[in-house]
Amino acid sequence: MTKNVKIYNEPGIYDKSSVYSVTINNDEVPVVEFHPSDNLVKSFFEQHNDDMPPDRNFIWKTHYARFSFTGTITVTIHIKTAIKSFSILPSKHGISGITNGSSLAFEISSYKYLVITINDLENLILLADPLEINPPGLQDADVVNILDYGVDNNNNSENTALIQKAIDEISKNPAKSILYFPDGVYKTATLHIKDDVQLYLSGGAVLRSTGRKEDYPEYDPEKSCIDSFFIKSAGAVRWKIFGRGVIDPWALSTTDGRRVKKVWDLSLKLFGIWADRADSASVEGVLIREATAWAVNFNRSSNIHIRHTKTLSFPLLVHSDGIHLAGCHNALVEDCFTHSGDDAFVVTPRHEKSDNHNIIFRNCVAGWVNTNMIRIGWWPHSDTYDVRFTHIYGCKVHSGISICIYENQSFDVHGVHLSDISIDEFIPETLDIVHGWEPMCPLNIWIRSIGFGNPIANIRDIEIIRFSSPEARGLSTFFGATNRSRIYGFSPGSMVRNVTFTDTHIGGRLILNENARENGINVNEFVSNINFVQSGKPMTRWPEAYPDDKYVTIISKTKNRFLSDSGHEYTRLSTNSGIASDWTFEEIPGDRVKFIKNRKTGRYLKLPEKCLDNHLFELVDSCLKESLMDNSLAHWKTEFADGLRKIRNVNADCDGLFCLLT
Repeated sequence: MTKNVKIYNEPGIYDKSSVYSVTINNDEVPVVEFHPSDNLVKSFFEQHNDDMPPDRNFIWKTHYARFSFTGTITVTIHIKTAIKSFSILPSKHGISGITNGSSLAFEISSYKYLVITINDLENLILLADPLEINPPGLQDADVVNILDYGVDNNNNSENTALIQKAIDEISKNPAKSILYFPDGVYKTATLHIKDDVQLYLSGGAVLRSTGRKEDYPEYDPEKSCIDSFFIKSAGAVRWKIFGRGVIDPWALSTTDGRRVKKVWDLSLKLFGIWADRADSASVEGVLIREATAWAVNFNRSSNIHIRHTKTLSFPLLVHSDGIHLAGCHNALVEDCFTHSGDDAFVVTPRHEKSDNHNIIFRNCVAGWVNTNMIRIGWWPHSDTYDVRFTHIYGCKVHSGISICIYENQSFDVHGVHLSDISIDEFIPETLDIVHGWEPMCPLNIWIRSIGFGNPIANIRDIEIIRFSSPEARGLSTFFGATNRSRIYGFSPGSMVRNVTFTDTHIGGRLILNENARENGINVNEFVSNINFVQSGKPMTRWPEAYPDDKYVTIISKTKNRFLSDSGHEYTRLSTNSGIASDWTFEEIPGDRVKFIKNRKTGRYLKLPEKCLDNHLFELVDSCLKESLMDNSLAHWKTEFADGLRKIRNVNADCDGLFCLLT
């Protein structure tokens, strides 16, 4: 095997693809056929055969191959017949392939999540991760081997009690923090994450459902759906789930097999990773497949980092969101991939008195998504603000960007900044189970009621830069809607206002104020100050790597927390006057810290060394010689203006620190 490529063992529980084979530098990579359980598919076909005849397997079946690498590699995909046509998405990566009979070859030199279609075959998803940096080893002092607890990793017997025992013991042992799962299949019911625990899944390790509905009993009987959880964190802090292994709720196989008229008739909604009130938690590198509810969901949580996380769910299953943050703050989601039957990347303030703010999604790919690529809002019970999405690519999606407020709510969505967002293809609604809260179209920014009460809320101060999509053509069943984008307020008291679109292209045409309506943008009377403008700047390049020597920091207004963000060419230190050179990094030898110093005022921001190694950390007094030198933390607060997050001192004439990601 090539030294710069890591290929993972795929267990025998998964069907090998009969359509595709893949080689990397002549080494074979296993290709898995991904499809839901036979009973559920049969149910869908029986109920909806007029809409989806059985020969349209591409709607519900796909294939994937996963590996890690560094350097430049050649990927070759083989099928059984001659290749007549192909596509490699996202197109923004600019990958061109060369065909030779029944094979397609191309080079990549950094991690990529690709959706590849050849001829009229089903989709192939290529999950090409970067190699892990310093992964834990079984001989490390802080590592515990789960096999030492006598668990079965051959998919024969259930391990819930033994795995939970290991988690509980590690949580109480400061010297041991990592629970290591070697290659194998581990059957388990719901696992409860505890404080200070790290679960590491090697590339060939699978945490898998027992397949029994009764093993996931936690639910709210007042809901129309039963909500259950595969991995659950209730109030746990400082935890991590990482590695290149698989988390497999196998949820569609835990249903009772009865006829499914609507998705909410399912006997089980099983979340993949579900966390409530988590703090300083991260999910990195793992693949979550076949959850019937949200694959990754954080509620009322802070200081969250999600990176290189992949989710695969049944593409016609409503509620199978990819990565969903609800009522969270200080969160960074980057380099992720989602294939789902519902929204891909979501920010929704679903809990009262738990605002969504200071959230960044960047460098993420939506593969096949049967609802929205980006959703912000929904049924808000608190405000959403200071939210940024940058470099989000949609391969095949039903809807593009949705910023919305529904029903009798009185909370605002504001201070949202989106940049470098693109869509390659729109897909039509394929079944009536896709309830179509939004029609198939590039953009929906609206406040509306769908029968549960009238909203009193506002969507305001929105900036969208360099958005591009094709025209949306096809089915759209939402109350007889067309494929036109909407910017709709609800009433004089519930307005959409102050929205700026810069360099927006739909169907290859630049959208400006004078041609917006003729190019598919509908605006109603309850909006104000909506502008489509041109800057003439091209879409910026997806950053391929992040240097380790530059950092900017965001301070939370209400807690002594930082969100530390690796610097790259689109991040810079700046002052109120916009002069980046006024800020500088300084090191004090032997002090194990770095400072950010303002040259004009002489004031410092002090960063403990551990922030240079981790994206998330807790700012505690023991990390500081002085609290921001001569200023207490109470003197610092955050502001958001003109698409920038600013840190400023409220009691001194001191320049602020901006986080600029454009």
